[in-house]
Amino acid sequence: MVMYPCPHDIRAFEKLYEDEDMSMCDGLSSEYAMSFEAFEKLYHEEHVPMIVKKLVGKTRFVATKVVATPDGTPPPFYRIAEIHFPSLEALQTCAQSAPYTQPHAPPVGRKYNPDPIYGNGGSYMMGKGYLVNMIGLYEFVCGSAKYDEPIELVYDDKIKFKYTQKQMAKVLYDQFTAPVDEGGTDLTPGIDCEVGKVFPWCVSVGGFGMKILDKIHNTNYQTGYYRWLDWAKQNLVGGVKGSDGPYEWASIYYDRDIPIT
Repeated sequence: MVMYPCPHDIRAFEKLYEDEDMSMCDGLSSEYAMSFEAFEKLYHEEHVPMIVKKLVGKTRFVATKVVATPDGTPPPFYRIAEIHFPSLEALQTCAQSAPYTQPHAPPVGRKYNPDPIYGNGGSYMMGKGYLVNMIGLYEFVCGSAKYDEPIELVYDDKIKFKYTQKQMAKVLYDQFTAPVDEGGTDLTPGIDCEVGKVFPWCVSVGGFGMKILDKIHNTNYQTGYYRWLDWAKQNLVGGVKGSDGPYEWASIYYDRDIPIT
């Protein structure tokens, strides 16, 4: 299911994202508004044909326009697209087919793997990194060793995974220190959050979780994070003046799937 916000919100968000102008968060300017007519033209001429042509294996496509709500408040979404598949396997096959399998370098796609901790050998830091951090903070504050025991992570009735806190940290350490992920992409820039994009603050959240774990259990997983941190200081921030001066710029994210020439 895909839910589209009102047209003026779409354009404002795109402009905010492109310009990285965070002052716009205080209010979205009307100069970025898209008319409903313009959005409908874009939706019918680009979005709908893309869905019809490229979502292989679907059995039904329902395009809904939200015109009102029961209580009279503005609808939270303008359009809702429902794409139906005959089975989970059919959906997974579609998700693994081009163009939805993001190419790596060398050009092979990410293979479907529901394990949220392994994360295809170098992904999903926004999940596993934050989880390690939250568990570490819980144990540090509460003194409880509850999560030293295996935690069951449930994908569905049949697919489940069990990890202890230390096992999660070990996965992070192994991926921080690995040369490439299972698709052949360089892991020096870090474990990505989604679709190859490495967000420094997410990586640092995971690194801090490893540091907390090391402090409590006298382990040494955080050294894997420091490998990435050394690279990040040279490539993701800059403009520092003097040995103790502040950085003048920082990258929002780094895309591991875009080769640098």
